[in-house]
Amino acid sequence: MSDYIDFTKASEFLFAHLLAPHCRIVLRQEQYEVLKAYLAHIERLGDGINFRLEMCVDHRYSPDHAGCSVWWDNDGDRLQDEIVDTLMEQMTQRLGFDADIIARPDYLISLDEIDDHVVEVIERVKARHDVSS
Repeated sequence: MSDYIDFTKASEFLFAHLLAPHCRIVLRQEQYEVLKAYLAHIERLGDGINFRLEMCVDHRYSPDHAGCSVWWDNDGDRLQDEIVDTLMEQMTQRLGFDADIIARPDYLISLDEIDDHVVEVIERVKARHDVSS
């Protein structure tokens, strides 16, 4: 499928400090814009999050594969880890993938909704964290 692009090299210029070595990003342009928006929010979480995106691939570009691969690692404090993990899980559900793990296949969040969604996720995780602390 020609509309899938390997954005790995482009991402190295934008988010080099957020990418793990050998990170691979293959998405459609509109998916990539959503990924960039979420990464920008993660970047704004501050120092010490130690986030690294390891892979974000929509396998529909290859006739031999289906589904998606999204992997990351984060070595921040417990609250930072919970926020990052929840944001990445939510992003994965809203990135337009079609896979068994996706509740609403092909649902791509609009860029206009991302900021509010991220604020909501962070508030929910902080509230849950405060209750469990």
